[in-house]
Amino acid sequence: MTGNSLKTKRRTLQLYLAGMFLFMLFLSCMTPMVQDDFTYCFSFADQSRITRIGQIPASMAAHRQHANGRLAAHTMVQLLLLCPKLLFNLLNAGNAVLLALLFRRYFPALRGGAAVFALAVGGMLIWNYSPAFGEAFLWLDGSINYAWGMSVLLLFLWPYAADYLEIPRKRSLAYNALFLLLAFLAGGYSENGSLAMLFAAGCLFLLLLLRRRRLPLLLLAGLLAAALGYFLLMTAPAVASKSAGHSASVLGANAVKVLTQTRTVLLPLYVLYALLVTACLHFGADRRRLLLSGILILAGLASLSTFVFAVYFEKRHFCFTTVTAALACLLPLSELLVLPRTRLLPKLCAGFLSVLFLFNLASGLVDITVDYSKALRREAAVRQAVEAGDTELTLEEHLCATPYGVSFVLSDNKRDWPNLSIARYYGFEAVNAIGLSS
Repeated sequence: MTGNSLKTKRRTLQLYLAGMFLFMLFLSCMTPMVQDDFTYCFSFADQSRITRIGQIPASMAAHRQHANGRLAAHTMVQLLLLCPKLLFNLLNAGNAVLLALLFRRYFPALRGGAAVFALAVGGMLIWNYSPAFGEAFLWLDGSINYAWGMSVLLLFLWPYAADYLEIPRKRSLAYNALFLLLAFLAGGYSENGSLAMLFAAGCLFLLLLLRRRRLPLLLLAGLLAAALGYFLLMTAPAVASKSAGHSASVLGANAVKVLTQTRTVLLPLYVLYALLVTACLHFGADRRRLLLSGILILAGLASLSTFVFAVYFEKRHFCFTTVTAALACLLPLSELLVLPRTRLLPKLCAGFLSVLFLFNLASGLVDITVDYSKALRREAAVRQAVEAGDTELTLEEHLCATPYGVSFVLSDNKRDWPNLSIARYYGFEAVNAIGLSS
């Protein structure tokens, strides 16, 4: 490969990533603060407004007692809420680029346009099949918990996947120390996402053990560090209060609910995965990559299994499952792109996804724009109430029409959440709702 050809291939990827960064930056800027964002502006220890970093440790200690054990994610939430929102918008766009680069690692044989093609397919899969894209990838609190969490978890998984696929990676004392710290953070990042990656890493560790007949000590230490992080996450006092109990009828009903919603949301993604794997098996693709893709599919389902025991199940909880399923699809797709006489199927898949993507893009942009205009109206209502000297604030609720916006919902009772947090944020005694718009 000539130097000019290599530069052209790199430039193609760089242009794609730059476009993705600008696109996600625009969407993040258009997504306003809602619900939990207002709550996390205040300390969970004494309900005071957080104005300095020194208040956050005590807040997170109380958070572990009363809310949940996701201390890494919510520490970042409270840190960024101290800063202008533009900082989050830039970091959130950067995280989208990081996620794409982490995907890119799994198909090193693809170069230039072929690599960008695979990444574009992955992006369309996530955009089309995330049932709450706005909540998981654009909303401040949601993005840090889910989209950023996905990057942390894939960074943790990479050494296991790289060794299994025999892809060279960095090895040094400093790198090993950072990996163990990352493993601990990844294990304690999310109740469902961390379990998924622990499952995937554990499967790859066992496959490596069987292949090499010797113990990969660093990877074993990483698993133990992640397991410790997960143990501390799940033993937080607040976690027990969010358990659905152990009644067979309750657990059975929850299992049916999770399975039904998974079929409704992700069935096309799983069908596409099955088609790609079947084609790879027919044409004799690398079985190791196909096995890794299967592990990712099972990891995503393991992520959802935690909600059988949970009190509630929201659409944004599909984030980890959708992203791992998208990456699982790219593994066989990348094999078809390098095998002779098999490139038609990936192109057909991309054509189908692009039509769906364009429709979803149009409706999503309209919905996000309406969402932003509603936020401007709320800010105008706040200014008007301040100028009038009102002690109570009345705001209009807003329900988004697509998965790409983020709804602004209030309680009918002004003394309930999130009304109280919003009232304190703006300096009013109470916030009242005047109905739901769409």
